[in-house]
Amino acid sequence: MRTKHLLLLAALGWSCTGDGTDGSDETDVVDTDSDTDTDTDSDSDSDSDTDSDTDTDSDTGGDCEPIVTFEDGKSPSNEIFVSPGGDDGGAGTRGEPLRTVGEAVRRASPGTAIRLLPATWNERIWVSEARGTAAAPLWIGGVPGEDPPVITNASEGLHASNVSYVIFHDLVVRGTRDNGINIDDGGSYDDPLATHHVIVRDVVIEQVGGSGNQDCLKLSGLDDFWILDSALRQCGGGISGSGIDMVGCHDGLIAGNVLAQTSGSGVQAKGGTTDVTIAWNDFDDFGQRGVNMGGSTGYEFFRPPLSTSSDNAEARRLRVHANRFRGGVAAFAFVGCDACIASHNTILYPESWVFRILQETTSDETYTFVPAQDGFLVNNLVVARRSELSRWVNIGGGTDPDSFTVRGDLWWGGAGAETPTLPGDVSGLVVGQDPLVDEDGIPGAGSPAIGGDPLTDGLRDRLGGCFEEPITRGSVQVR
Repeated sequence: MRTKHLLLLAALGWSCTGDGTDGSDETDVVDTDSDTDTDTDSDSDSDSDTDSDTDTDSDTGGDCEPIVTFEDGKSPSNEIFVSPGGDDGGAGTRGEPLRTVGEAVRRASPGTAIRLLPATWNERIWVSEARGTAAAPLWIGGVPGEDPPVITNASEGLHASNVSYVIFHDLVVRGTRDNGINIDDGGSYDDPLATHHVIVRDVVIEQVGGSGNQDCLKLSGLDDFWILDSALRQCGGGISGSGIDMVGCHDGLIAGNVLAQTSGSGVQAKGGTTDVTIAWNDFDDFGQRGVNMGGSTGYEFFRPPLSTSSDNAEARRLRVHANRFRGGVAAFAFVGCDACIASHNTILYPESWVFRILQETTSDETYTFVPAQDGFLVNNLVVARRSELSRWVNIGGGTDPDSFTVRGDLWWGGAGAETPTLPGDVSGLVVGQDPLVDEDGIPGAGSPAIGGDPLTDGLRDRLGGCFEEPITRGSVQVR
């Protein structure tokens, strides 16, 4: 077993700051029916009256380890305006806007803000080869302080390929037939510089797709990215759509968002995704899995490409920290994920399981895949109705549950519920004690949730403060 205490501190310490410059007692029975209900990635990824309130109580500008991005301290040096009623032969001023974002990108230099005027855009917006710099990024979005543009009635709302140092902001995407926003590397699967340093913030994506695998936000091959303070809801159908679906993405932070009615998963990270933190979000009625740590991906879509000489994994070193999960089939799943962490999450009334350990991509004669292994759970707060659950935990075949650590969690399933049998090295649990939470899942004074494992002292909670001793289990520190 690895020295996972140091791994946890290093991983979650990173998550606070980022890098802004570059019903029975059969819990421990192995369930060979893993109920594989998420999608296998099979596409190339290269091809005013709006409710835009995205406040999740997460306050990503809190006083404990504020989020740092390449946008900090920057402001545009130039503006280009775009409108559905504009003309690409125009000057690009507010009084003489351009017609297409593509023309605005062609004219833009580093430091430019491309402003989409308040209007309804009944078309897909294409962005390609938009390149800012660390000192002078590009902004693409609505006019600050005004109603956001609404992109609707299109196959996709916005598709961006091969971009760097770009901030997408203040947009509403609604009623698209396929994905809401799609950002990718243009099919350059082995080039980490194809698309990097991207921020998506203050956007609303909703009512996306229909009965299939359509995602509100599809990310493929991104490096160094931030998804902040946005609302993603009613994404896809047929238990396959996701709020945020990542394939081969690396070094990212997903924070302060609302994800609701997402059918398959709230957030999915697969296809070689590594070093992504999912923190301080609110997941509500999210479908099958709040966070799917790993998954099932066609071999050809992994970024970087699969190795024939060393072990591969669907995902590695993901951190799921201080989120609130309401309802849904299971709060999160470790699916072929190596060294992934779930800490300080508040889990309210899951429908079937609290979490799952599964394996969907397995080794063959060409490629070796590690099993779901070395998971670490610490200081989570679980409030469930045990009589409504299938089991506390679902463990599928082909996994390594004995390598997991569960430390300092509180599990409450109602009066008389049995003690959960959990995988791996288990210590410091509180079971059978009502945590006395309010409707938002925050414990009250005197709650047995107070007094968690001190390993997480100093990390950030969902409201922007720091966890401090005595540590409160769950997503919010009681003060």
